[in-house]
Amino acid sequence: RPPRPPSLVSVCLSSNNDDEDLSPEQKMERERERRMANNARERLRVRDINEAFKELGRMVQLHLKSDKPQTKLLILHQAIGALRTDRSRSSANNQLFPQKAIGSQFQSRLALIELFMKRESCSDSDLAQT
Repeated sequence: RPPRPPSLVSVCLSSNNDDEDLSPEQKMERERERRMANNARERLRVRDINEAFKELGRMVQLHLKSDKPQTKLLILHQAIGALRTDRSRSSANNQLFPQKAIGSQFQSRLALIELFMKRESCSDSDLAQT
């Protein structure tokens, strides 16, 4: 049997044991550095999400030919609406011209956005415009 990896509790306890050897000033400095690193990662994550929303918002505005100010929640709703419209057009087109069946692309895109909205439990306050 391969050895089991250490549990999160044992990792935390061992790091706490390491902290016991440090002076209070060193502990505070280590904690400050840890918080700064976490904050930097979070800023990058939020920036990447915001850039993705901006790009999706531009695409949706072009598709809908709309100048309405966009919140993140509105962008998601507009994208879902646009994909549903494309899917219904594609379904109608597939019935007329089955050799040009492309509806699966739109269905998969719509499913991804809907999955994202469910996983993130989007609310108006969480998705306020940045």
